[in-house]
Amino acid sequence: MRQILACACLLLLLGCAKKTETGVSVDPAFARLVPSGATLLAGFRVDKIEATPLYQKYGGTLKLAALSEFSSRTGLDPSKDISSLLVAYDGKQSMAFARGHFSEAAIKRKLASYGARPTTYKGYTLFGTDRGVILFIKPDLAVAGSGDALQTFVDDRDRHDSGIPADLEDRLKALPTVDQVYVVSSTGIPLSAFPSRSDVQSALSNIVEFINGLTFGLAVDEGVHLSAQIDCISDAGAKRVDDAFRGAIGLARLATKDNQLDLLRLYDAVQVDQQQSSVRIHADISGDLFGKLLEAYPRLRDQQ
Repeated sequence: MRQILACACLLLLLGCAKKTETGVSVDPAFARLVPSGATLLAGFRVDKIEATPLYQKYGGTLKLAALSEFSSRTGLDPSKDISSLLVAYDGKQSMAFARGHFSEAAIKRKLASYGARPTTYKGYTLFGTDRGVILFIKPDLAVAGSGDALQTFVDDRDRHDSGIPADLEDRLKALPTVDQVYVVSSTGIPLSAFPSRSDVQSALSNIVEFINGLTFGLAVDEGVHLSAQIDCISDAGAKRVDDAFRGAIGLARLATKDNQLDLLRLYDAVQVDQQQSSVRIHADISGDLFGKLLEAYPRLRDQQ
């Protein structure tokens, strides 16, 4: 009887346990603009991140030189002017949607100083150069990309051929609601869509052929919480991907110096688990550890 009562209490506790709510919502201003042929979406809920205790503590340190350069060239300050950002990729070209509090006139003046000029396409005014174009849809909503990408975007709007594809929507529904950063892909990991160091590109190229889908989310509060599901073409392909991640973590641990205990804590926080044809990655990084890693980052970068 005591065992029965114990089991009953355990089941009751499990039933009452708080479940993680799922379903990331794309900013409604973006959702209806996403090209119907998109195979990857990457979203950044900037205002939600800035409201977190972790950002309040380390936000000043996180302002990188690259963002300062972006601000000086476009007139947009990502930490002040943009509340949410979405990047869409269709396998050939990408475009970025931004919503926030920015001045169209100020941005145009800044771009004009770099030689940008307005052009008209089907009644829409595109402002930029051959390298990049901005289209202001509303005073607080803009889309940027190549000239070809923006013309395709205008064509799709005229045909009402837009909206988040169902397969990407399903992946968004699987992510925790609290995630402020997310990447979902229905065709694997397109290396060309993510500029990075050559050694990172080389490492990913060894496993990218086995991957046919990605669901990634990152939540920030007092710390950082990462979860990812990498879908593979087969169980054997998932084994290759699982081995690659485990091997990379193992090599990183071996290369860590005795006085770099915080790096060891970081590697220990990353959990990799294969489940049939998928590989799942999870990591919880405390605010204390994040702060120490952020402080050590310049020194670690110089050692590369």
